[in-house]
Amino acid sequence: MVGEQYVGDCILNKLAGKRNMLHLDATIEPGKAAAGLSIGAPLAALPEATGSMRTKLGDAVELLDFGPVCVWVKNGMIDQIGVRCGYTGYVRGTTIGVGSSIQQVRDVLGPVVEDDEDNLIVAQVPGLCFETEAWRGDPGRETVEENLDAKLTWLFVFSAQNS
Repeated sequence: MVGEQYVGDCILNKLAGKRNMLHLDATIEPGKAAAGLSIGAPLAALPEATGSMRTKLGDAVELLDFGPVCVWVKNGMIDQIGVRCGYTGYVRGTTIGVGSSIQQVRDVLGPVVEDDEDNLIVAQVPGLCFETEAWRGDPGRETVEENLDAKLTWLFVFSAQNS
């Protein structure tokens, strides 16, 4: 398609517009920021919703999908930022980003565990969680240890006060 570039299994949308105001190579700062956006900033800090999909998730919660970056807005403030395929920034001071393995996260940031909501986290890094490609193992009984080679598909930044 015109305006798209294939990178591995994902499509990087190169169309011009407001979505390009997001910084797709910005440092991921756990508990604070990603894509040039800050947790707790007002909705007005987001680029115009041109080129994004906007979904109402509840009375006071919206999801804005800009492709490589998704932003959850709660009560008019940025509550969570998620980055995925097409985002090239790394967690501050590391080379951990989309496409890194659980083993790499463990080697650089510390032990990876599942929290009580099935999010993958590093306990020593509040305000950051992630998802990976599909795991191997018996459904419902998969373990981190069996899937150290699983690649990160999403990284999420949220207030460290909520973690």
